Amino acid sequence: MTLGLVNANPIVREKKERITRPDHLHLHSNALDPLDIYDILSNVFLLYC
Repeated sequence: MTLGLVNANPIVREKKERITRPDHLHLHSNALDPLDIYDILSNVFLLYC
């Protein structure tokens, strides 16, 4: 017997289809890597705290 969080009427929704984007739209020679942005922000944060 299970007590607690049991949903007798779960809501099930249809999974949305993902749109595939071409690689050339987000690959630029001057684009920053997310890890580079994290490094920059963490260095700034450490300087001012």
